[in-house]
Amino acid sequence: GEGVPQDFAEAVRWFRKAANQNVAEAQCNLGVLYDNGRGVPQNNAEALKWYRKAADQGHAEAQNSLGASYALGEGVPQDNAEAVRWFRKAANQNVVEAQHNLGVFYEEGDGVAQDYAEAMKWYRKAADQGFQEAKAALEELKRNR
Repeated sequence: GEGVPQDFAEAVRWFRKAANQNVAEAQCNLGVLYDNGRGVPQNNAEALKWYRKAADQGHAEAQNSLGASYALGEGVPQDNAEAVRWFRKAANQNVVEAQHNLGVFYEEGDGVAQDYAEAMKWYRKAADQGFQEAKAALEELKRNR
């Protein structure tokens, strides 16, 4: 809605044109719109398709969203190891949510061997970028371990 009336259906049309030309940002944006049901019916499988196209091109936010899809079992069977794989790709590109998510998975031992030092490492990376949930998780882990 910047400079024009907000119109999600029109946004989908333009994002699709760019996505079909392999523009990763547009592919990720289509994933978000399908994930949230804006301008198109909500469809986890379609969101996943677009996230994967962008993630395979190295798009960090799409990699994080793909990790979340696997963690939650949205559009794919739930698979924590696969979630960790995608979160790590995004976390290594400084996506704070992915860094926090890796901390959670290491703390809980979901999809990876439980490792509190590794959990603290990832929480700290996200906390150092100002991510409040990671700051709280880091403090809680320090208190309890």
